[in-house]
Amino acid sequence: METQLGTISTNGTVSTLQSAVCPALLGSPESTLGRHLARRLVQIGVTDVFSVPGDFNLTLLDHLIAEPGLNNIGYCNELNAGYAADGYARSRGVGACVVTFTVGGLSVLNAIAGAYSENLPIICIVGGPIEFFIILLVSLISLKNFDAFRLLLVIREPVPFVLSPRVSNQMGLEAAVEAAAEFLDNAVKPVLVVVNMLCGQVTAQDVSTMIRGGQNSIIFLINNGGYTIEVEIHDGPYNVIKNWNYTGVVDAFHNGEGKCWTTKVRYEEELVEAIETATGVKKDCLCFIEIICHKDDTSKELLEWGSKVSCIYASGNMKF
Repeated sequence: METQLGTISTNGTVSTLQSAVCPALLGSPESTLGRHLARRLVQIGVTDVFSVPGDFNLTLLDHLIAEPGLNNIGYCNELNAGYAADGYARSRGVGACVVTFTVGGLSVLNAIAGAYSENLPIICIVGGPIEFFIILLVSLISLKNFDAFRLLLVIREPVPFVLSPRVSNQMGLEAAVEAAAEFLDNAVKPVLVVVNMLCGQVTAQDVSTMIRGGQNSIIFLINNGGYTIEVEIHDGPYNVIKNWNYTGVVDAFHNGEGKCWTTKVRYEEELVEAIETATGVKKDCLCFIEIICHKDDTSKELLEWGSKVSCIYASGNMKF
């Protein structure tokens, strides 16, 4: 008995998945379900798959990395692999991640649920124990769902399924940039709101994955020591968090392998200089710029809004 998507046998009553099922599925006795899956991912436009190895997906990962058109990118945890697939789906039309049974599937759940809520097509492949796979087949048969059974095991030709990549409208993009620039030039107090539309979300430890993958991104971390909006609404000790040496954390992730540059800035002139460095002599590095701000360094509008919400709290009209 091998790992899920490799071979399967049950005390001689069911022959191996590789020899009995895959010839009908793929038309080649040398093929496996894992190789078929890798090929189908490439056919629908996936060239990068994000994975975390586990005891129930190792054989599958061997099949995926054996596919010439597919690049496997290893992540530090399943949640980040799911977020990476989310960002990939936004830019390419469809994304894929591979995790292991139970702990892996549960860890990736938030990312997959978030993608589902935004109608993003993500293929989440979860390796599992062979007994689980047999129970699935028995359940299909007991429900007399023979169409699903045939779809799972005995299709001779792959079901046609192609997702076209999302291509930017160059003229529309240029017009939007031009209009935004004109609007900002004419604004008295311009405010730029940056929305994380995803390279997807990411948690801290996968900055190491970005370094390993040679991502020459510029990351700005605005460090104001806590939760400023909550401070302005209703202050308390719970709004203060333990301050880290954030650039030190990234330096630890770097550990002399790959290209990475970090700096702390406290004044506008230092920030301008840091950006010039990141876009100039350090443009071939992942650049991490920590911006140190006072906890009350915020706009007049936020202060006014926080004061109004604070009054609602004080009046007792906001009850829990």
